[in-house]
Amino acid sequence: MQEKKAQNEIFFLVERLKTYFQIDTNIKLADILGVKQNTISGWIKNLRMDYALIISKCDKVNLNWLIWGEPPMLKKDLHEGTAVFSKPWCTCI
Repeated sequence: MQEKKAQNEIFFLVERLKTYFQIDTNIKLADILGVKQNTISGWIKNLRMDYALIISKCDKVNLNWLIWGEPPMLKKDLHEGTAVFSKPWCTCI
């Protein structure tokens, strides 16, 4: 059950990455991130991601949105004084 929840969290994080980059496939996402095409599906299957890589490519993204889906998507839309993270970093590690 815990593994399935972690898989879902990673799946939805990947979907949010595709939303941010305005793309619709894992292949395009892999190209943008500079990884092999099977890496994205491997992240979902193996419950591991290269968070440093993702964050380095998404410097304008609100990390609460990226990881938890909490709006707004972009940092520029955050109000001053908002915490960087409102929840623990990731429950899937």
